[in-house]
Amino acid sequence: MQELSAWNREKGNADAGLALLDQGFDAAEEIEHGEERVRSMGEIANAYIDAGRTDLAVKAFEAAKEEAEVLTSLHRDAFLSGIAIGLLKAGNVELADESLDLVVDKTQVASGLLGFARIFWDKGQKEDALESLEEAYSITRSQRETEIRDSRASNALSGLIAQQYALFGKPERAIEIAQENRDPAEKANTLARMAQIFAQEGDTDAAEQSVRAIDDESSRVFAWIGLARAKANLGDNEQAIAALDEAVGLADDLPHLLLKTSAFETSAPLYDELGAADRSHETRRKTLETIATIRSESDRAVAMATLSDVYERTGLRPDENEREMIAAIMRTTLW
Repeated sequence: MQELSAWNREKGNADAGLALLDQGFDAAEEIEHGEERVRSMGEIANAYIDAGRTDLAVKAFEAAKEEAEVLTSLHRDAFLSGIAIGLLKAGNVELADESLDLVVDKTQVASGLLGFARIFWDKGQKEDALESLEEAYSITRSQRETEIRDSRASNALSGLIAQQYALFGKPERAIEIAQENRDPAEKANTLARMAQIFAQEGDTDAAEQSVRAIDDESSRVFAWIGLARAKANLGDNEQAIAALDEAVGLADDLPHLLLKTSAFETSAPLYDELGAADRSHETRRKTLETIATIRSESDRAVAMATLSDVYERTGLRPDENEREMIAAIMRTTLW
């Protein structure tokens, strides 16, 4: 229904599009399953915002809120948090706050405040945005283990809050919060994503600081590669090569041979794209040398198949020395 309504609006049939949304909302109210009813009502409410009818959106969100309040499932708070965000987006701060006050789960309260921060920022209300974001952080930080319903969701939210600080141009705060994450994998992923955000904003120091803050060596290697790609996409080949040099240098010391091989296989074609043919050749040589030391024949075969795909996909051709190394590996590998 929402898609058809949007199509009508695009064609200049605003009244027809709005009528479809009205029909959709009436149908949503008749859905028997409580969660599905609230979800559908919220979707229509957001569609009213897209149609420029924030007045109807507020009414729809209010109706959805009344339905969500009486839910007894674990999703109740997530629905109310989403409704609060929708009400703020529709321009009703008072009702948005009232809806968020109904949320019990602290993770969902913080999620709602994160949504508030994004909306305030988009509206140019930067002080309110930062205040909401800091409140979201404070809530997640204050949670006791017994209060956390879903640790994975809580850690992921902490990562999103850190990334939002990065997007708001607060690198020191972003990195500080990212490093506090309870989940090592989420911490590494957040710092890697932040590095790319800072790179896109032209803050090389913050980007490199984010990567260096990653504890796990293999994660740090691939974060450097990600930063190199981000720099390459910006046309900054010199800094992209420097980041790739960091990645390859770290990869040399990785104890896990398949991860080491993967890092080299990923770096070689990127060097070539950046015009660093000598580095590309050297990295391919390192790849083959590493593959030759892999004891497991099945792992060696997988690594060779991946390298073959790299050659085929990029159009790179092994030179005579590489062909000799490939032949030697093939003779000792079962296929």
